[in-house]
Amino acid sequence: MGTRNLTMVICDGKTKVAQYGQWDGYPEGQGKTILKFLKKCDLNKFREKLNEVSFLTQKEIDHLWNECWAMEINKRSSSKTNELFKRKYPELCRDTAAKVLELIYEGKATRLWNRSAFVKDSLWCEWVYVIDLDKEKLEIYTSYFKKPLTRKDRFFDGRYRKNKRTPVKILKSYSLKKLPTVKQFMKD
Repeated sequence: MGTRNLTMVICDGKTKVAQYGQWDGYPEGQGKTILKFLKKCDLNKFREKLNEVSFLTQKEIDHLWNECWAMEINKRSSSKTNELFKRKYPELCRDTAAKVLELIYEGKATRLWNRSAFVKDSLWCEWVYVIDLDKEKLEIYTSYFKKPLTRKDRFFDGRYRKNKRTPVKILKSYSLKKLPTVKQFMKD
């Protein structure tokens, strides 16, 4: 189901991952994927792997798309460009979503697309999952709130008015040292 979402990782005061996902953004989808990843991973190893990660520029991303498009044009099959891009660069694909965490952990993803601006899209950004390694928290945000953001909210930037849709607000926060079971996570 098309429930747009964002998976973010904060480490050493910086956004290291801001992965856009097109599908299954609700807790039973991407949230569950993130929870299962966190329960089985070694956080110290994950931190080390994040040191190898960097964001591509928009020009570099455009180049990769054009490269895939040109390869498919040469085969007279331009409709397959998206599939080729997804195969070659899964870490940049909207379908990968929270599974990018596993790719990073396995050392298969070091160049990412910074989609952090999506969090401000008050119409389409429905769920955001923030793994804050500095605070050792997993935070779940949703757009299903009518109240405006305040200075205390992570994504507050002062531009939102009471009469407009607001971006995501925090719904729940968990300590990385005391994560819930999947069953409890779904209940919460």
